[in-house]
Amino acid sequence: MISYSVYKVIHLLDVLMVFLALGGVTMHFINGGGKDHSWRKPIAITHGLGLLRALVGGLGLRAYLTHARDTT
Repeated sequence: MISYSVYKVIHLLDVLMVFLALGGVTMHFINGGGKDHSWRKPIAITHGLGLLRALVGGLGLRAYLTHARDTT
């Protein structure tokens, strides 16, 4: 079983990954970028993976805490 601290690190790093992608989209918009920009797809992939992994990390934290509470 993965420890609480590992789930917490995964969750927090992926939340930061989502905000990094949102910052990239914001900077792209501020600089007047369009839909044909070469960085659009990698930023979208970063955002999607960050959301998915943050969800998995958060659910892992919840499961770990529920399991720890039930065994005590």
